[in-house]
Amino acid sequence: MIKIPYGLADYRSLINGGYLYVDRTAYIRRVEEFGLALLLIRPRRFGKSLFQQTLRCYYDLRLAEEFEPP
Repeated sequence: MIKIPYGLADYRSLINGGYLYVDRTAYIRRVEEFGLALLLIRPRRFGKSLFQQTLRCYYDLRLAEEFEPP
């Protein structure tokens, strides 16, 4: 059964809980190219907070071992 993460904005819980996740890490390069200020304008429930949590886990060296590829 597919677990849909409706309202869940915590990347670690999402990955460790086995929820459906659409990988958006390909967009990180684009975000880096925008510079220092970035404004995410999207409707409610569109994944802004989850994308921010994904970036946090992506860049946080303390979490590197937790998200190593298998």
